[in-house]
Amino acid sequence: MPKKLFVIFLLIVIAALSSVYFYSLYTSQKVVKGISSAAISYGDPLSWKGYEFKEVGLSLATPPELRVSGEKVDENTFTLYIERGSYPNSDYYQLYGIFHLGGIEANAADTVKRDLDQSSITQRAISGFNTIQGQYRGDRNRLVTYIFTDRGLFTLATSQPTYENGRLTDAILNTFQFFPTE
Repeated sequence: MPKKLFVIFLLIVIAALSSVYFYSLYTSQKVVKGISSAAISYGDPLSWKGYEFKEVGLSLATPPELRVSGEKVDENTFTLYIERGSYPNSDYYQLYGIFHLGGIEANAADTVKRDLDQSSITQRAISGFNTIQGQYRGDRNRLVTYIFTDRGLFTLATSQPTYENGRLTDAILNTFQFFPTE
């Protein structure tokens, strides 16, 4: 009888370890919840290239190999693109966003959360402003970040939200600074 109990115990341990292993493989393909470590290394941050968009009061920095463009489309809209490589290459990265200048509805935070995978939602501050980040639940899988500023809602999305791309997005978002416009 003790031999049977030992075998059952051993099978349970193997099943538990297998579950942990396969779960870690599964989650490594998704953006990990709450990535905001300053220890992420994309070269020396002092070598990153800085960008300033005075028309909307935004500055940021990126690793030098990324292409950055921003444009104020009209009085109430600013678009931002940060890219590397081209789809479907393995080095492909794209962070794109729209800054809707103007007021933010009182229930905007609740509204944006509805479209996100609830288990992926994190909240933090970027440049002193409340931010909600999570995986979009729609047909196009992407990491979405909403920054609620005093000037409006900045919505950003990371295409191909792999773990690595999520880390890079967080490292870039950590450089965002909002300043008064002229």
